[in-house]
Amino acid sequence: MIPIYQINDLDVDKMGNEQVLEGIKNLVVDIMFNSDMGDGNEVYLKLMKKLGQFPELKKEQKVGNKYSIILKYLIWFTLPLRTDKEAAEILKNDLLLGLKSKVDVYEMIYQRLYLYNDDISGGLQRQLMLSALRENSEKLGSKGIDIEGSNIDQGPYIKNWLLDYDRFAVKVEIRGEVEKITYINQSPNVRKLDKVERDILLKILKIYDSLRYGAVIPSPYIQLYSVDEKGERVVIRDEKLSPRKEFEPEKIKRPIEEAIDIYTKRGQSSESPINIQNLQGGEELGKTENLLEVSFKRFLTGNFVNMVMEKKDSLQKSGGKDFRSLRNNFYHAVNNGQKEEAVATLLALAENGQIRAAFGDDERFVKFWGGYLEKNTPLSPIYIGDTSPKLGEEDVVARFENDPAGAKFLAMFFKYILEQRLKLSAEQAVMMGVIVSNLARRAGELEYQEMAYGDMETQKFRWNF
Repeated sequence: MIPIYQINDLDVDKMGNEQVLEGIKNLVVDIMFNSDMGDGNEVYLKLMKKLGQFPELKKEQKVGNKYSIILKYLIWFTLPLRTDKEAAEILKNDLLLGLKSKVDVYEMIYQRLYLYNDDISGGLQRQLMLSALRENSEKLGSKGIDIEGSNIDQGPYIKNWLLDYDRFAVKVEIRGEVEKITYINQSPNVRKLDKVERDILLKILKIYDSLRYGAVIPSPYIQLYSVDEKGERVVIRDEKLSPRKEFEPEKIKRPIEEAIDIYTKRGQSSESPINIQNLQGGEELGKTENLLEVSFKRFLTGNFVNMVMEKKDSLQKSGGKDFRSLRNNFYHAVNNGQKEEAVATLLALAENGQIRAAFGDDERFVKFWGGYLEKNTPLSPIYIGDTSPKLGEEDVVARFENDPAGAKFLAMFFKYILEQRLKLSAEQAVMMGVIVSNLARRAGELEYQEMAYGDMETQKFRWNF
């Protein structure tokens, strides 16, 4: 696997080398496996620049085709960040490649709509992508399809399948699963497809109907922070958005979605608010927090966070604000590998403003984490590969004993629990740390508001210790 930074050093001969190509392919596979859209975007831009420098590579059919496929996978994986032209072309020409890959095409389209606030900005992205789908000439199946009103069979192109679906499902106000399943099961044309082809067609119809009817709700309240030269937090975006009327209030008022804080511990303040409408790939991404915002929104809307939030709500209804009961539940869940339960309890403590109360005077925590620091500092696994600012090596244990519930020590502890004990990925763990920090801030425990943060310079989320 080739490190990202080495792509800049590749000359035309190395770019055409089979081993280098294999290394780039493995790099992309690794990036997609780790769901790192920031790295995916960086690799895409670097490869596009290199291929622009060496146009002769495209003339070598074997090499050119391999790079073309790699770039197409990266476009699908980073679809929210691509230009309008790139998004339209991939939907028009390579939808089947995306659907057969491990990329969740439906989710990427959703995230693009989310990033552009498309529901409240005219729906231009929907129209762009719908037009591309309706022009898609990729073949799905081998037999022609009989479209009502036509005297001859039409080719089994995606655009014709959509036309056939529209004429079959006459209900145009809104379509749900019933309409799609009925078409798949009863259409004479669909019966010509095998099971794999029918499954792909169903995915296409889901995307098609979601672009026509599905609402995408941006966060009702978003705050993005930077830090000025004096270390003071500066709001660089403070925007209230109006939710669509069709959605019930409880579906758009999730506590964590009401305030998303992303700030950089070190760096320059942003000169201007994010202009999502002008997002055009690399140039705009270098100026703002778009990658951080996309990654965080994708995390917030994922199944894991939804399950955690539901469990948190249930815990608070049954246990109220008894921090001792919640703390015991946290330890029990961690010891038994109950990932969602443990994280939900941690969020409940943060939302209640009880982080210090739960851990500050708890003998179990002080004994366990003090012993861990004594044995592992400064070579603790939580440090390896992490470039976040670190505590000084001197007197770490003494400083912990003086204030066990200090923000930096709890950030270290939460990182250890989330990654080592609950087996969250490093990216999931640090974004959960951002959520804990947000909830603590809103509850008034301001000392914990910066345990994790989004770094605008590197476009990465980091722990603050």
